[in-house]
Amino acid sequence: MSAVIQLHAPNQPTMVHNMVVASPAMRSLLSTAERVAQSSLPILLRGAAGTGKELLARAIHKWSKRANAPFQKIHCATITSPVELLGAVGGAVPGIERSRSGKFALAEGGTLYLDEVGDLSMALQAQLLRVLEDRSYMPVGAGKARWADIRLIAGSRHSLEQLVQQGKLRDDLMYRIQVLPLELPELVLRDGGVHALAMHFIDKNNRRDERQIEGISDAVLDLFNRYRWPANIRELQNVIEYAFAVGDGAELTIDELPSTFSKDSEQTLSTQPSGLTLDQLDRRRLLSALSQSGGRRSEAAEILGVSRTTLWRKLRHHNLLSQSA
Repeated sequence: MSAVIQLHAPNQPTMVHNMVVASPAMRSLLSTAERVAQSSLPILLRGAAGTGKELLARAIHKWSKRANAPFQKIHCATITSPVELLGAVGGAVPGIERSRSGKFALAEGGTLYLDEVGDLSMALQAQLLRVLEDRSYMPVGAGKARWADIRLIAGSRHSLEQLVQQGKLRDDLMYRIQVLPLELPELVLRDGGVHALAMHFIDKNNRRDERQIEGISDAVLDLFNRYRWPANIRELQNVIEYAFAVGDGAELTIDELPSTFSKDSEQTLSTQPSGLTLDQLDRRRLLSALSQSGGRRSEAAEILGVSRTTLWRKLRHHNLLSQSA
């Protein structure tokens, strides 16, 4: 029986390998992930930025028979040399005098997580395809191939079909790595998940901050549930940390949120520019209020609908104190 279902009631938020699980969609996803973890087939994790793809990859590793072996992560966009993936024999590459292990060797017996697999160069995609097809790889300068005993998990915020159409991903590699696809829901689609996640991040901050928040006001919860969260869980975490920095008291209230939430919320939430985070929007609104008020904090606070104390904390957070008086 699934550990997620066995240990916790259906509507009770809980932690599963550092993931807060509260919505039916996430419970269903983790139940499936726990089952496929027992397979040796490649897994594709598809989800927008901030949905927790790496956390899920680590959970799958811990559920698998490879749990006691290494978990290695590759930032595919940052790999510029095949040595980082394949390793190299000493002296085979200028500047490398001793043999160097690549990610394939470092993940031996365990799991290799490819973060944004579509960012791999075509040359490295060919090497990855060889590992998937032949279970072997050739370190740079080596005379013979080496066995690759690894489980591959790939993460992508884009559909692989789209990446193939754009010429960024080999189609034969696509078919190899999406044998077991898992879709991570965006935060806005996780029914009941926003409140549970917010309380989780509040609890984390309560443990390390002098301020102790005991609850969230109904007005804040309403705004949280209507906001689209373009950066997903990562953005919600930033909002909670922001509230701890600028506010006080035992309840999280609207005037402690980024300015995006604090005034004209219906209009702001419905016209939010695509791709901007709350922190970026908050800074933009602060600058606008300062411009309208001629840099006078009392007038800027009135424009934003917050107290002067809260405004001062927001300005400090965004390093804008020098632009006001």
